Amino acid sequence: MKIGAYVIMKDKLRDTYLEKFEFVELYGQQNLISSKVMNEKMMDLIDMLLEAQENGTPAEQIVGSDTLGFCKNYFADFTAADMLLSLAKGLVCPAWVLLIFESLILFFARSEDGFGFFSFKDDISPFLIGFFSPALMSMIANIICFIMAKRGNYSKKTYSAVHIIFSVLSIVLIVVLLVCVLALDIEVEIPCAAILLPAAAYLLIYYGIVIINRFVRYGTLKAPDSGYETSFKALVKDEMNKYDVTNDPDIVKTYAKRYCRVNKKRVRRGLEKLTTEEFFKKQNRDNKYASWIGVIGGYGVFFCIIGVLGEGIEFESSLDGVIFFAILAVFALLIVKLFRKTGSIAMGQQVKILAACSEKNLELDKYYEALLAEKADTK
Repeated sequence: MKIGAYVIMKDKLRDTYLEKFEFVELYGQQNLISSKVMNEKMMDLIDMLLEAQENGTPAEQIVGSDTLGFCKNYFADFTAADMLLSLAKGLVCPAWVLLIFESLILFFARSEDGFGFFSFKDDISPFLIGFFSPALMSMIANIICFIMAKRGNYSKKTYSAVHIIFSVLSIVLIVVLLVCVLALDIEVEIPCAAILLPAAAYLLIYYGIVIINRFVRYGTLKAPDSGYETSFKALVKDEMNKYDVTNDPDIVKTYAKRYCRVNKKRVRRGLEKLTTEEFFKKQNRDNKYASWIGVIGGYGVFFCIIGVLGEGIEFESSLDGVIFFAILAVFALLIVKLFRKTGSIAMGQQVKILAACSEKNLELDKYYEALLAEKADTK
C-alpha cells in the first residue's frame, strides 16, 4: 500500500504552519482530489512550510491570508476528468473480486448438467451485502463532504464525524441486510456471465484509460516514481528506527507484564525463571507458530460449520479439489504474511529493549520499574 511521504513529515509543523497545512489537506480530501495529486501537492507544500518555519517566515507569506483562495489556485490543474478517474479507481477492487470469484464459480460448475456459460446463475446477495453496502455508505459520505466543500464548509471535525457516522451506518446496514436475507431466504440470482463480462470490460477500460493518461502526461506507459509516495512498511520501519521505544513506559510495560506472567507460571511448575533474552526468543518462536495455528484453526471451524449444516463439499474431478485447496493455501499464506509483518515490528522493539536491559544489567521487570522511577524523578 502506498501512502503520501508527507505523512512522515507532517508532525514537524507547528502552530499556524500546521493549521494552514491541515486546511489545504482537508480541502483536497473534501474535493475528492486523487491520492497521487494530493501526495505531490502536499509534499511540495510541506517543503515550503517547513523552510518558512525554520527561517521564521510567517505562513501567510506562503499560503496568503485567503487560505481557501490559495487552495482553489493550488489544485486548479486537477480537472473533472481527473476526478472521475479517481472515483473510478474505487471500483477496481470490487471488479477484481467479482472477476476472480465468478471465474472460479464457472470453473467448478462446468461439469454440472445443463451448464452453459451464459445461462449458469449465481446468488450475488453476499456480494451486495459485503461490498455494495460499504461502498454505498462511503460514496454518500464523500458526496456530503463534497457538497459541504462547495458551500465553503471546511471543518475537520465535521469531515471526520460524517465518515464515522456513515462507517457505523455501513455496519448496521450489513447486519440488517444479512438478517433479512437469512430470515426470508432471499437469493439474488443472475447469470455469472452478466457479472464476469462487465467486470472484465470495466477493468480493461479503466486500465486502458490509465495507460493512455500516463503516456500523454509522462510519455511512458509507466508513471515515473516521483518520490512523493512511500510504502506503509517503509513508513513504519522509518518511524520505528527513529522512535526510542526503550524510553516509552507503555510499550515496555506490555512486555514486562507478559514477562512476569510467563515467569510466574514457570515458578509454579518448579522451573527456573527466564532471562529477558530467553523470554524474547520464546516470544518470537511462539509468534512464528501462532499465525499458522490461527489459520489452521480458522479453516477447521469453517469445515466444522459446513459439516454441522450438512453441506458437504464435492468435487467433480481431482483437479477441482487441487485448485480449491490451492486457493485456501494462497489465502493462508497471505494471512500468515500479514501476521509476520506485524511480528517484524514487534521484533524490532524487542531488540532495542533487550539492548537497553543489557546495558543497565537489569531484567525486563526491573528495567520497567527503573524506567518508571526515572520518569517520576523528571516530573
